[in-house]
Amino acid sequence: GGDVEVSRGYGAGGVLVAVRARDYDDYDAPVGVVINSAWRDRGIRVRWDHSTNEGRWSIGWQSDFGRSLGRPRSDSDAIRTTSPHEDSTRVTASYDRRSLGAFRNLRFDAVVGVARQRTDQDRLPTATRARAVERADLESRDLQLRITGERAVGAARLHVGAEMQGRYGLHALDTTLTYDLSGALTSETATVSIDSAHRVDVGTFAEVSTPVAPRLRLSGGVRVNV
Repeated sequence: GGDVEVSRGYGAGGVLVAVRARDYDDYDAPVGVVINSAWRDRGIRVRWDHSTNEGRWSIGWQSDFGRSLGRPRSDSDAIRTTSPHEDSTRVTASYDRRSLGAFRNLRFDAVVGVARQRTDQDRLPTATRARAVERADLESRDLQLRITGERAVGAARLHVGAEMQGRYGLHALDTTLTYDLSGALTSETATVSIDSAHRVDVGTFAEVSTPVAPRLRLSGGVRVNV
């Protein structure tokens, strides 16, 4: 495997591009080779940073592609659990501002992502039992928004923020594949476990820190989720 990273700066910012490719064989353990522990993945990452008089912008894009990810287990000689693919793409954006009104060190973050993965549980054939595969496919979209800031309240420092995390379009499909003793596929049955689901969490928090002695500060905070 290997990583290659290239960056180029300009007057007020810069651009970074990185690619990754890794291939790993089965792990070695004191008792021997760990069956079904090999995996490989590929990835690419791009980030742009730009500074202004008021603050700094950052926008990024990252995609990761996992292939043939082994899931070792104690009975891997009878059941092979693998993830044929595990892919994700995320777009991130952030903005830092030194001050706005009474607030200092303001920061806004946003993340949008999509993910899809497949897990196969392959029951290996024997002389009297045919092969059978139980497959699970999962897809979803994610969104996260977060804003934080600080301000002085007398001698104390107040740090406040709010965030929202959501998962949308969650879709789960279970598929059963059965074979005959010759290894030929005889049936394929698909069941939609989750058609379209979502979840949204919203939270706010505050933390205050104040000096109570020359080398001692007292801090406390609260968080509320809905």
